Amino acid sequence: MNKAGYGDYMLTAAHCGSIGQTWCHPYQADGTCADGVDYVGYTSALNAPADGALLTGTYYDRIWLGATNTTSWHNVNYRVVSEAVGTHICTGGAKSGQFCDLVITNLTAMNWNGYAYAVKACSANTANDPVNGGDSGGPVYHMSSTSNLSMHGMISAEVLAPNENCMLYVPMYRLESGLGITLKTHGAE
Repeated sequence: MNKAGYGDYMLTAAHCGSIGQTWCHPYQADGTCADGVDYVGYTSALNAPADGALLTGTYYDRIWLGATNTTSWHNVNYRVVSEAVGTHICTGGAKSGQFCDLVITNLTAMNWNGYAYAVKACSANTANDPVNGGDSGGPVYHMSSTSNLSMHGMISAEVLAPNENCMLYVPMYRLESGLGITLKTHGAE
């Protein structure tokens, strides 16, 4: 992510931290970075209505496609500017890893814990949850047959409802406008 005049940032979910919070990998519950742990950055900006937050630090302009132990990453080729019901998408949650059996089902604004979400996606796969606690802030994307990655948004919440295997995410255009940022893209590969 880039904020004009300020530089590059990492995007995450606002409900995961507060301004000034230190982030490490792996995460330390007390907010400190233990010896041998990678310092990630600290929370420098929040946009609560869109559930978006920016972390300072030095980052690569790519996304990780799985859980925190993954070595699989991809450049973002395109940013999606409007969502459509029926679109197939994937998530890359830090806990759940990559999940690519989701279909956008609802574009009606949905609210959870004071955050305004705009998109709901569900899976017919009831054996695995698409997202779990700890996945918030992860990427929501579509990978084409030509390996071009289109960024749709950011994971915000799991939908805990009977007979539903769904999740909520915030679209990139809402995050960009709410935080005054631009997603860095690479075009077709």
